[in-house]
Amino acid sequence: ATQEAELNRLRTLEEQFTSDLRDSNRRADALRNELAQRSETVVQLTVQLESIRAEQLQVESTLREQLQALDTENGELRRTHSQCQARCVELEHESCALRGQLAD
Repeated sequence: ATQEAELNRLRTLEEQFTSDLRDSNRRADALRNELAQRSETVVQLTVQLESIRAEQLQVESTLREQLQALDTENGELRRTHSQCQARCVELEHESCALRGQLAD
């Protein structure tokens, strides 16, 4: 009777172990699947990040070119403005001289 009881106890332990092993295998499968999904997500995000970085470099390059062009244009406009101011002064002097001649 004691051997029968011990045998039943061992069978119960074996069944519990087998059940626990199946549960562990299911959890391991679920974790492997989740890891695979997360790995795929990491790959997709890495590709997106590389694309964004490439676009950022292109935008920065374009902005540098535009800024350089604007700096050049600004310098040209400043020179033109200075020339116009100088010409205005000349015209004012000429105008004053002509008024003086007309007054005489």
